[in-house]
Amino acid sequence: METRTVDVAVIGAGTAGLNAQRAASKAGARALLIERGPLGTTCARVGCMPSKLLIAASDAAHAVHDAGGFGIRVGDVEVDGRAVLRRVRAERDRFVSFVLDDCRVLIVRHGGADGSNRGAGHGRGAAHRGRYAAGGRAHAD
Repeated sequence: METRTVDVAVIGAGTAGLNAQRAASKAGARALLIERGPLGTTCARVGCMPSKLLIAASDAAHAVHDAGGFGIRVGDVEVDGRAVLRRVRAERDRFVSFVLDDCRVLIVRHGGADGSNRGAGHGRGAAHRGRYAAGGRAHAD
């Protein structure tokens, strides 16, 4: 089992948790963000941002398709779905990395913990009086 002493332990790396960890750190506290699931906000990972990127790709294809109305001649419009999704994933990962900048995250996986800011998983731990204890093996992606 690993024990860490901190002033503030924030559980959950959603928008509120990320902001709370940043505010506590900025105030000089030894703050730690604890997360057992995917890092980054829902908006950044699977919500707003990926959806907006898909809509932008659709808008681009539609604009090219309708370019003839402006006197611009183009061939048939072909959408490469795999390429669109590669771009969405790359941009999503880039955006999530911005969301997580300056955060010290304790990853809990299979009952273990480490101090990296990557990875996700499941685990268990107990926070008591400024300490966070997690048992088991640590693993980060």
